[in-house]
Amino acid sequence: MNGIDAIDDLILEVSEIIKRCPLKNDGSHVYKWQAELDLSKKKTLVIIRRFFEGSQVYLTDLNKIANPQDHRGSAYIPEQFLAEGMCQLSDLLRAMKSDLQMDARETLDLSAIKQIGNICDRFPLVAEQLGTRHNSRTPLTINDEYDVQDIFQALLRLHFDDIVDEETMPSFAGISSRVDFILRSERIGIEIKKTRPSLGSKELRTQLSEDIITYEKHPGFNILIFFIYDRDKLIENPTGFEKDFCIRRDELNVIVFVRS
Repeated sequence: MNGIDAIDDLILEVSEIIKRCPLKNDGSHVYKWQAELDLSKKKTLVIIRRFFEGSQVYLTDLNKIANPQDHRGSAYIPEQFLAEGMCQLSDLLRAMKSDLQMDARETLDLSAIKQIGNICDRFPLVAEQLGTRHNSRTPLTINDEYDVQDIFQALLRLHFDDIVDEETMPSFAGISSRVDFILRSERIGIEIKKTRPSLGSKELRTQLSEDIITYEKHPGFNILIFFIYDRDKLIENPTGFEKDFCIRRDELNVIVFVRS
C-alpha cells in the first residue's frame, strides 16, 4: 500500500471512531475513544517513519495532539478533548497526504519532462530518417511549422494518452492565440516553433515573450515547453537562447529546447 492510500484509510478510521464507539451512560465510551485515538496515533507514527523518513516536523505535530491526561482539572470534559484530538490528527493526516501528492506531482512532472526532452533531442534524427525512404519513394520532408507539429504529436502519442491540440486561448492584445498541445494529465503545455528566414532569433524572442505572458494564467497547465526546430541553424547561440527563457515561477515554469 502506498502512503496516500494508507493515509486515506487512517483518515476514515479516525472519522468513524465516535460512530464505532457511541456514547454510553456509564462513560465507558471515553476509554474506547482514548484507545482508538492512541492506536490511530501509533499508525500515524508508522506512516511518518515509513514515508517521511521520520520527519521531525510531523513528529512534533503528532506529539502536540491533545491528550486528555494532560488537561485534567475542573473544566476537564474528556469527550471535548478527545474530539479535539481526533480533529487535530485528521488535519495532520491531510497535511501529510498533501505533501505526498505534491511529491508525486513533482515526480510525474520530471518523468514527463524527461520524455518530452528525449523527443526534442531525437527529433532531428527522426526528420532525417523520414527524408530517406525505401525503393526510391518520395521523401517525407518538413516544409513548415505544421509539419513539425504533426510529427511531434505522433511522437508524443508514444508516451502520453490525453493530448489536446490547438486549444483556443483568450485574446492577447486583441490577437487570438493557441497553444499547440496540452498534456492534460501532466498539466504541460507545448508550443512548437520552426525557424525560417523571417523567423530568426530576434523574432522568436518576441514571440516567446508574448506567449509566456499569454499562457501564464492558463488553468490547464503550469509547465510550458517550447520546442524550436532550427534545421537551418538560424539561432547562433542555442544554449544561451534556452537559458534566457527558462523560467521558474509559481504560476508557470518555462522550458525551451532548441534543436537542429
